[in-house]
This record gives sequence, C-alpha cells and structure tokens, in this order.
Amino acid sequence: MLFNSIQFLLFFSVFFLIYWNIKKAQLRNVLLLTVNLLLYSLWDLRSFLLLVLVVAVNYFFIKYLSGKNVNRRLVFWVAIFFNLIPLFIFKYYNFFVDSINDTGNIFGVQFNLITLKLFLPVGISFYTFLSLSYIIDVYKKQVQFEKNFIRHSVSLSYFPIIMSGPIHRPRYLLKQLNDKIEFNYSLVVDGLRQFLWGLFSKVVIADSLAKHVGRTFNDYSSMNGNSVLLGTIYFSFQLYFDFNGYSNMAIGISKMLGIPVERNFEYPYLSRTIADFWKRWHISLTRWFRDYIFLPISFIVSRKVKQDSVFNTDLMIYSIGIIITWTLTGLWHGSNWTFIVWGMIHAFLLILNKTLRKKKKKLLKQLGIKYKNNVLVLFEGVLTFFIVNFVWIFFRSDSLKTANSILFNIFNLQSWNSFQITAIPLILILIILLLEFLQKNKNHVLDIGNKNIYFRWFSYLIITMTIIYFAGNSQTFIYAGF
Repeated sequence: MLFNSIQFLLFFSVFFLIYWNIKKAQLRNVLLLTVNLLLYSLWDLRSFLLLVLVVAVNYFFIKYLSGKNVNRRLVFWVAIFFNLIPLFIFKYYNFFVDSINDTGNIFGVQFNLITLKLFLPVGISFYTFLSLSYIIDVYKKQVQFEKNFIRHSVSLSYFPIIMSGPIHRPRYLLKQLNDKIEFNYSLVVDGLRQFLWGLFSKVVIADSLAKHVGRTFNDYSSMNGNSVLLGTIYFSFQLYFDFNGYSNMAIGISKMLGIPVERNFEYPYLSRTIADFWKRWHISLTRWFRDYIFLPISFIVSRKVKQDSVFNTDLMIYSIGIIITWTLTGLWHGSNWTFIVWGMIHAFLLILNKTLRKKKKKLLKQLGIKYKNNVLVLFEGVLTFFIVNFVWIFFRSDSLKTANSILFNIFNLQSWNSFQITAIPLILILIILLLEFLQKNKNHVLDIGNKNIYFRWFSYLIITMTIIYFAGNSQTFIYAGF
C-alpha cells in the first residue's frame, strides 16, 4: 500500500490506535514487526521472502561478529558478500552482462553472455544499506549486537523507511526500540503535520508535474528548446517534491509511532554551491556514502600517498575518494550508464568546487563583496539550481543519447519559440519555494508551532481540500524503483 492511498490511511489509523493501546514494549514491537512484514508482502511475495532471508541470516552473522572465539574478519567479509550478492544479481547482473557484450561487439569479440529474467525486489537498495551499516558498526564495535530477534528484525524491516528511506541506521533505531517509548502528544501532532505536508507535496505538486515531464522526455525531438528546458525544470521539482514528500510522510509516520527519524532534506534548492546542495539533498544517503565509502577510501589513499610539494596532496586524496564515491552513488541509483555519468559529473563539480573555494573567497575580498551579499546569494543560488537541473537530465533520461539530444535541443537557441507546455505550475512552485524560504530554519513547512488556532486549522483545511481535489492523479513514488 502506498502512503498516498486511501487504503493505507485507513489501515494506519487502525494500527495507530492498537499500537498505542498496547502497554508492553515487547508486544508493541511484535505488532510493529508484523505490520512491517505484512505491508512489505503486499508489494511482492518474492521480495518478501528475500527480505525475511536477509533479516534472519544477518542476525546470525552479527551474533558471530560480536563473539570472541571466532575469526571476526572472515565472518565480516562473508556477511558483506552475502548482502551484496542479492543486490548485484537482481539489480546489476543484466546491466554488466549487456555492457560486456556491447564492449566485445565494439572490438569484434562475441562474448554472448546470457541475461536472466529477474525481478527487482522492492527497496533492496535501502535495506541492503541498512544491513551493511549494522554489520560494519558491530564489526567496528561502535554498536552492540541486539540479542532480541524481534528488535533486530524491526530495525531492518521498519516499514516507514524500508522502501525509499530515509536510511535511518539500525544503531539509532535499535536505541529507540530499546528505550521505553511513551505517547508524546506534541511529537504525534508534529508527525501529522509533516505527513500532511508530504502528502500535499506528492499529490498536488509532484504528480501534477508528471504529465509535463513525461511529455518532455518522450517528445523532446518535436518540441522547442525553451519548452524542453521548462520540462526539465519541472522534472527537478517533480523529483524533489516526490521524494521529499515521501520522506516527510515516512518521518511523520515514524514520529506518530514515537520513533523520530533523521531529516532527509533541508531545502536543497536554496543551496548556494553544489557541496551545499549535497548536504541538503537525500541527507541520509549522502552521510552513508561519506561514512562507509568516502572516509575509508580517503584514509587508505592518504596512507599510500606521500606529501609532495608539486601536487596538492589533500586535493588528490579528496578527488580519488569523491570519484569512487560518486561513481558508486550513481550506480546505487540504477543499472544504467546515465546514472553512472550523473554521479561522475557531480564528482567533477564537487572537485571543482573544492578547488575554487579559496580562490572565490580571495576574489570576493578583493572586490569588497561580503559573502552574505543578497545579490551574490541570489546569483549563486540560481546558478547552482541550473547546474543541478542540467545534470538531472542524465538522471531522468533512458540513455546517454537521449540526454545528449535533450541538452542539444535546449542549447540550440534557434529552436526557441512559444512554450508548448504550460508555465502555470511555475506559479505554484514559486509560492512553495517562498514558503520554504520563510521556513528555512524549521524541519518542514508546516512546522508552525502553536500559532493562532484559526490560522492553523484554516491552513490544514485548505491543504486537505487541495489534496482531495488533486487525488485522482496520484502515482507511485519515483524512488520506489531504486
């Protein structure tokens, strides 16, 4: 059941009442695990069986990892490979086989490797990362093995986050499950507000933009360059409001269950640099790659590289770590060269940002321009948005050829003419961006505290009525496919 469906709203309402009427924490966790597995099984029974296998086997891996009379290093690597193999087979096997076959054809070699008819398990990218972080943290002795199988299973199958994140790591979730969770009225109310805003973002904004985005990426060759540009801008906002909408709903649901989950977005389109953008977009994934990929790689490289006066050693270490990290980030999103190129472009942009950062500060100082100058803030914000927007084209396109054709169409100014898709949604987007700017220091737009009761309930009523009006266009979440 999708979070934006009537069925889920009715189901969760009943579950919520039962959940908080159970006084014993252990029984409440049993109910939570049951609901986790039930909701997941409704997506796909094959995916459900794989998840159960992964959760159960990981319990024993982590148990042995926490022991003393075992080869911890061997168990660690076996556990890592056990979790990566399903991800590789189901998500990447056919991609690598096709790539090898295509490469062979270029050089006149016929490999004829066979692809398999596979399904993509729901949320496999997310629960694989949850499992890996749990295993790594136990191996490093940063978290203790959770002996209670129920709590262990809940931490790896928690229904608000398992399909599309945020990647709230088991070490934090287990701590919350171990604590006595008590009903917190303020937390529940804030969760309801955040869920409502997430539902509005998804149903009213993201789903309304979907048809314009679909037309742009399907019919770009017959459209004016400026219309294609507008369509790609719509995709940037569709992706943002779709995924941020899901994240807000997931976080809101978890708050209503007394389990706060880490923030996943911090108004990224208000960013001034590409580095700032990735501190604000899909925060949980960025931190995961930073902690488990970038930092370990940088540490290993720093031990191998000698300090040299000719080269900027720190920049070289950073560059190697960033290139590997962002290539893997791209691959994590999907088995297509478009995602890999998308990741590599962002790696280049981050390296460029780090290279120019000191020079930019020096130049601003020479020109007497303060860093918080309003004109500079606006210029950098708009520039960063359009850079991100153009790179999103690779993310959305079905092939590199399509992405290149779309970019060529946009920059072919001779093809610019009257708009072929409506610009009306831009008005709604600008209004929402203004609200986000006004609430930039809050966790979400509806984080309005105890303002005038009439203002609050009028806002809830308008948002709810708008959601109901647009509900007919409801679609699945974009990140559910990752």
